[in-house]
Amino acid sequence: MTACYIVSFIGAHSPRLLSTATIAKWVDTHAARARQIVSLLVKAGPLDSSRGGGGGIRLAKPAHSINCSTFTMQSAKRKCSSSR
Repeated sequence: MTACYIVSFIGAHSPRLLSTATIAKWVDTHAARARQIVSLLVKAGPLDSSRGGGGGIRLAKPAHSINCSTFTMQSAKRKCSSSR
């Protein structure tokens, strides 16, 4: 569920680039956990990240085209297959 909150928070601040520290603070989770979830979301497709001084996290596609159930199911499938 935290993944959906993160994507929603980033979408609400689009097109602004956000740091994982800012995301963690406002989504009320530990910064390390936020970085882990953001990394998974970048791999799954709804988020885009850039490094460096002007870097941050943003939506990779328009908010209306992102469905939380899609990337949460992808994540669950990955977890199930990796535990075998």
